[in-house]
Amino acid sequence: MVTEFAAYHNGGWGIEHGAYLNDFDYTACVLHGNAAGGVALHALGREKGSLFDGLLIDAAGQSDFAVSTAHHELAGESVTFSRSRFTGYRRAGVAFRATPDGKPDDVLVLDCEFGGNELWVDPESGPPRNILLRRAGQSEVLQVRRADGGATAQPQWNASSTPVASFAAQSRPVQTPALGLKDAAAPTGRVGG
Repeated sequence: MVTEFAAYHNGGWGIEHGAYLNDFDYTACVLHGNAAGGVALHALGREKGSLFDGLLIDAAGQSDFAVSTAHHELAGESVTFSRSRFTGYRRAGVAFRATPDGKPDDVLVLDCEFGGNELWVDPESGPPRNILLRRAGQSEVLQVRRADGGATAQPQWNASSTPVASFAAQSRPVQTPALGLKDAAAPTGRVGG
């Protein structure tokens, strides 16, 4: 478990998650102003799936997306983003960009708040295995597909969606981290010459 982690103004991603299959829990993390975005998701889950819960991702105008999926080497269990706040991005909170030569996206975005357009599905990606969205404070769960997947068109997402008839998990409120820096660098003195 990775908890109360902060990534601030990195030249790449705040978190670049995995390559194959991983089960990790990231909880109460702050990702701010990272040049590529907050989270690059390469790995799907191994057994129970990975969880990103209670994150604050503020792209601070630096990146198009707060979260972006990438090439998935192996098919695995769902990855869940829950009770998080995504803001400061230029295009969308979560971008689904799994490459067609890899395994399809399997991502749940549950009870998250967005500071603009929620999702974007790359037309060059393969069809997803599973993308579900439940906005913060709502009960409706949407199955998201590529724009050519039929159902209700969602042009702002470059996608389409259909309501999910039943979904077991109950809605929960957004929980952003109250991250306090506990350690301080030792005072430095002037180097004499």
